[in-house]
Amino acid sequence: IIFGIGIITLLTLVLGFFLARHFIKPLLQLTKMAEAMAAGDFSLSLKSKRRDEIGRLVQAFNLMAVKSRARIETINTDRSKLNAILTGMREGVVAVDRDDLVIHINQAAAAMLQIDAAASIGKLIWEITRLQELSSILNDASQQGCEIKRNLNISYGISGQVVEMHAVPLTHGETEARSGAMVVLLDISEVRRLETIRRDFVSNASHELKTPITAIRALVETLIDDSAQMHETVRLSFLDKIAKQSLRLSAIVVDLLALSRFESQPEPLVLNAVVDLRTVVSDAVKGLVPLADEKNITFELSEPVAELEILSDAEFIDQAITNILDNAIKYTPAGGRVSVSLQSIAAEAVISVEDTGIGIAPQDKERIFERFYRVDKARSRELGGTGLGLAIVRHIVLVHKGRIEVDSQPGRGTTFRIVLPLNVQSI
Repeated sequence: IIFGIGIITLLTLVLGFFLARHFIKPLLQLTKMAEAMAAGDFSLSLKSKRRDEIGRLVQAFNLMAVKSRARIETINTDRSKLNAILTGMREGVVAVDRDDLVIHINQAAAAMLQIDAAASIGKLIWEITRLQELSSILNDASQQGCEIKRNLNISYGISGQVVEMHAVPLTHGETEARSGAMVVLLDISEVRRLETIRRDFVSNASHELKTPITAIRALVETLIDDSAQMHETVRLSFLDKIAKQSLRLSAIVVDLLALSRFESQPEPLVLNAVVDLRTVVSDAVKGLVPLADEKNITFELSEPVAELEILSDAEFIDQAITNILDNAIKYTPAGGRVSVSLQSIAAEAVISVEDTGIGIAPQDKERIFERFYRVDKARSRELGGTGLGLAIVRHIVLVHKGRIEVDSQPGRGTTFRIVLPLNVQSI
């Protein structure tokens, strides 16, 4: 009997072991898989042919792993796209959590704020930058829960930037609980500069146009009111002044149209006409000889024997040379000298115009190519200058992919040099 009981006990233990193993093994595998999924590894998959509850549990775990892996891949893909978009943006982006810790900053923002993007993550916003306005707008957007727009001035020594800031709160969950704020930084320095240029241009253009118009109106009103008593000599003098002011007004309009033509070109002008600079320079000098003779100014021209050909538009380059020569004559006293030379240096043509005029002060040399800028406003208006000649010259030279240089000493004269690339086929 004892032996039989022992045999039954042994069989029971063996049967219990296999039954326990049959149920416990898949549970251990499921536990291992659950731990892997909790650690972020969704690559595991269990195989089971069982059709009981444990088999269905294994299938559910496998399906959950597949769907979780797909969701994680979608999230990672979307995150990569978002990071690529934020990294490639020209606008700066800074995001902080509810504790003002930086959770994202792109390279554009780091460049504007002059900080290290990678080293800024996890730090307080007011630690990485001392710009109070930036910390304030993020805090206000987070606290008030609305979009806020402000401007920020960033100074770097004598220069700086004007930045437009747009801040919005960050929310999460169905309750849209606030979890921080994000600000987009847009550098509008160039826009502000262009706005200033536009305002100055409109103001200067209005003033320049108003001056001759006012003079013409006053002269015409005087002629109408005092026509009966006015002596013929006085009347002719008034008409002569009206004619001069009309010519000045016409010159301003012509120069404005020329300048507008260059600045409004959507694409660079195509210059494909071969022009011999000797002919253009010679014609420009001949056209201004009478003006030089009126002031007893000596005109000298030195040009090479060989042709100097460039790809250009003869009208454009003639206008540039004429403007330079006209300025030289206007600002050179009677009895002075204006020397014009044309030469080839390497693969470039150099047109030099040297005068013995009043010269240009060092502080004015960088600004003489600005629209309506005059070194001596009173003298310029007296001589009939529009203040646009050198601005037009600069545009013409840039269109030809050349450069313009200026050497001058006050009281001793000025030398302008126009340097243009020669036509490669003629070199």
